[in-house]
Amino acid sequence: MARETSGTTVGDGHGADGTGAGLARAVLEMLRTAGAEFTALTGLRAEAVTRLERHGDGWLVEAEVVEAPGRARAPDVLAAYEVTTGWDGRLLRCRRTRRFTRGPSAHEGRTER
Repeated sequence: MARETSGTTVGDGHGADGTGAGLARAVLEMLRTAGAEFTALTGLRAEAVTRLERHGDGWLVEAEVVEAPGRARAPDVLAAYEVTTGWDGRLLRCRRTRRFTRGPSAHEGRTER
């Protein structure tokens, strides 16, 4: 079943112009709305969207955020959040799924013999 969002039909795989471009615009608008609501709720800003899929009557989005910037030689602490939205990007659910650090890999700085 298709839904109308900002003049673009979402759900049939095509936008009002008969191509995927309309859907792409609707998805970008949904991501903007979801990002703004996520930031207002958590105080965090998404650095990257790592997963995006249709989910029921909306979307499932996974985003990575910097939870604690590293200082001096300490690595950044990042987290992945799973966000479920409606078609319009309004948050329905939000949860942190994992935390990890960003820094040099275990192999950096080593020389090959």
